Amino acid sequence: MGTRNDIQLWVKTGQGQVFGPLSPSSVELLIESGSIAAPLEVSLDGVLYQAPGRVPGVRVVFPKDTWGDVVVAGDAEDAAWGGLPPPPSPGRPPAPGA
Repeated sequence: MGTRNDIQLWVKTGQGQVFGPLSPSSVELLIESGSIAAPLEVSLDGVLYQAPGRVPGVRVVFPKDTWGDVVVAGDAEDAAWGGLPPPPSPGRPPAPGA
C-alpha cells in the first residue's frame, strides 16, 4: 500500500470550481489557507464526486463540518492517518473500537 501522498484527489467547490489532481497535503493547505471553502465534494478519479464523509481513507483531509450528512463506516486508512471513527448512525451499532 502506498502512502497518503501517493493518492491523488480532485476537489469541487459548491460553485463548481475543480482543483486537482492534488495530494492530500495540498488539499489540506488549500482548505487551511481559505483558497477552497465548503461546501466541498471529493473525487478519486476526477469524474465521480461525493461528500468527503462518503470516502473513507481520505475524508480525514477535510474538516468534519464538510463531510456531509452521510458518513460511512471508517477503515484502517482513517485510523492510520489519525482520523476518528464516525459517530454511529441511528439504528446502527457503533463502529468496532468506537
